[in-house]
Amino acid sequence: MKTNQDTGALTALIRLLEQQREDFLYKDEFAERFVNEDAAAMLQEKMDLYPYFQQLITVRHKLFRDEIFHFLENDPQITQIVSIGSGYCTLVHQILKKFNHLKGFEVDKSSVIARKKSKVGEQYASNFVPCDVITELEHLVPGLKAHGFDNEKRSIIFFEGLLYYMPDADSIKLFIHKIANMMSSNSILIFDMQVGAGSFKEEEKDFLDYFEHLSTWAAMIEEQDLWVLKFGNIAFMDKWNRLTAFRGRAKSSIFVIGKQPETKSTY
Repeated sequence: MKTNQDTGALTALIRLLEQQREDFLYKDEFAERFVNEDAAAMLQEKMDLYPYFQQLITVRHKLFRDEIFHFLENDPQITQIVSIGSGYCTLVHQILKKFNHLKGFEVDKSSVIARKKSKVGEQYASNFVPCDVITELEHLVPGLKAHGFDNEKRSIIFFEGLLYYMPDADSIKLFIHKIANMMSSNSILIFDMQVGAGSFKEEEKDFLDYFEHLSTWAAMIEEQDLWVLKFGNIAFMDKWNRLTAFRGRAKSSIFVIGKQPETKSTY
């Protein structure tokens, strides 16, 4: 996929198509506003490479939603939610409408935020924080704090689909290090990334093989005094049977990470 394509429009199209199904997994009232004329072509391009792509993105988003709501419904001490690389996803806004004690933050490039603001209107609940975490990582924490983020308070921090855009393994390690440092005790981190070698075409640069083995991830996470609370391949976590035919092919996995050693779990 060309780097100048608007992948946010692609994922918005997938969310729009999902809510048109009778067996939809979620609703997104804003999805249609972000779909552009190139989105359908981008989706077809992805599906030609990975026939499971549309359902993988759908199930991934549902899993993120379920994990986040689980923690919010069971832990009233969580007072902040941060979406990094939020794109055109409006999940934080949806969460803030239900949990009005939370402060919500969405981080992305200035150009993405500008377009998002133009589409969602003044009643949108999140705080927008302009920062390109790939090229301006040093501005992430100052930017969040300038908008009211308190790194002493318990938070849920998540980034859905973001790490695939990082240029190499060192960038990912540095990014995780930065996130770990901004997490207070008992905060939760949720993200996804490939674990295992993928079936990419030869012309694609597959830096994802840096993280072919789960042990690499586990070591990196523990180096940051974080602990894996939950891990699973998205296709095998799919209880809605959208990806049954592609188990073993889809390598994307979800990580749920805790800050304190005593939160360590084996499930």
